[in-house]
Amino acid sequence: MTWQTDADAAVLTTLLGTFDHKPVWTQAKAPKATKTVVGHKRNFGASETELVNAYGIDGVEIIVKASDFTVAPEKFDRFNVGGEIYTVTDVKPQRGFNNNIILYRCYASGK
Repeated sequence: MTWQTDADAAVLTTLLGTFDHKPVWTQAKAPKATKTVVGHKRNFGASETELVNAYGIDGVEIIVKASDFTVAPEKFDRFNVGGEIYTVTDVKPQRGFNNNIILYRCYASGK
């Protein structure tokens, strides 16, 4: 392993190891795959007015581990987090130190 790989693993452990909400991803397009992935649901803070305006008062950011997916999550995919359903509006990949995509930041509207 290189230092970049070790650093990427540390980032994933820090972000998702402690706060894994085990979201269930459902693909909007065929084959309509579904899978429980490692991920964290983050509600928007009061000072994040641009995000609240864009995704609604029930909007969230769902941060998920990229290696859990065979295809990247897309717009209209859904996540079930503890019985709450979120529909993805935007997906932003995040690259690690090794320049590989290590996680996806999925911005979603509630229900």
